[in-house]
Amino acid sequence: MSDNTSIDNNSITQLTRRASRQVLWSCKSFAKQLIARKPMKDIQIEIETKNEMRRTLNWIQLTGIGLGSIIGAGIFVTSGQAAKEYAGPSVIISFFIAGIVALLAALSFSEMAVMMASSGSAYTYTYAALGEYCAWIVACNLTLIYQLAASSIVVNWSSHIVHFIGIVSNLNVSSVFLQAPLIADENSINITVTGDVLNLPAIGITIAIAILLFIGIRQTAIINLLFDIIKILALLIFIFACCKYVNTSNYYPFFPPNKGSFNQFGITGMLKGSTSVFFAYIGFESVATAAQEADKPSRTLPISLIGSLVISMLIYLGVSTVMVGLIPYYLIDEDNPLTDAIKATPYGLWLLIIMDLGAIAGVTTVALTILLSQTRVFYAMAHDGLLPPIFAKIHSRTKTPWISILISGTYPILFTISDS
Repeated sequence: MSDNTSIDNNSITQLTRRASRQVLWSCKSFAKQLIARKPMKDIQIEIETKNEMRRTLNWIQLTGIGLGSIIGAGIFVTSGQAAKEYAGPSVIISFFIAGIVALLAALSFSEMAVMMASSGSAYTYTYAALGEYCAWIVACNLTLIYQLAASSIVVNWSSHIVHFIGIVSNLNVSSVFLQAPLIADENSINITVTGDVLNLPAIGITIAIAILLFIGIRQTAIINLLFDIIKILALLIFIFACCKYVNTSNYYPFFPPNKGSFNQFGITGMLKGSTSVFFAYIGFESVATAAQEADKPSRTLPISLIGSLVISMLIYLGVSTVMVGLIPYYLIDEDNPLTDAIKATPYGLWLLIIMDLGAIAGVTTVALTILLSQTRVFYAMAHDGLLPPIFAKIHSRTKTPWISILISGTYPILFTISDS
């Protein structure tokens, strides 16, 4: 009896040890897979041999994508907020400091984009440097940023369109077609039925962008460039038409006296302002997501990444200089600073219409480039096996990832059903 008990105990011990070794081996394999890095050499080989997309974008079109993503509604709002709340006239320096910091990041992106000209952008760079797990986290963050940003921007586009219609024709568009039928409170706990239908302009622009992305990258880049020209011309008209009405006394004191708080004026307020306006420079990485469609990427990508950021910085410096020169910083309307500044000039409705057109064009290009970037990140993830292969499916005629485009355009439309 004791011999049988001893044999049973030995068997249990052996089984336990075997199970422990199996679990340990599985954990090691899982951990190894999480930190497994994808060599840059393999990435380059895949890009050269398995790239199904057309390489048609030149440096001008790529720079347009960068400008489309960077210059949006930010300059029309953040400039006034930073000047009135933090920096005063020194918001000019705030834009310069933020631009230099963004330029350093763009230099890093340009170097990585040349080494790994993949549409995955930051996701692919992380995969090569830190491994699969970190790459997955970065990809999830990018997806969250792109989808939420696109959803908010198309709703913002709808507001700009309605405002423009009101200025031009004094026509009041019914809110039934401009508001979501469901509205959640701040904590997303209670949902209220508004009685409205849908935000039709937001849905319309999302569908239009998705169709354009499906038609082809070259057509997308050309349309984006046209809208870039409209918004940049609007800002340049503001700068050069209004500069002669600048009151230099509005620049003094250039650093308003600090009000006892770290971020309220003075040198520290100017630094706080630079952190606020930095968000106006976000978006240059969209150029990197078009890397697999760039002609001669080793040359065009650095030019486009750095060029789009430098052009944006120069425009921001010009706009902020004229804005704080036209009106005292403490009187600026935070929500509509440029419109408020125009009131200090003899220009009337025509300049307001031009600025509204510029704002609409800016919001349009941001929505377009964000959805473009999202589809390319999905494509790269599917190629690496982190998403189902269907996300990497390329249309035989247009050479675009049409399934990714369809899915990326769905969320902004659903977002218009429920707002908060």
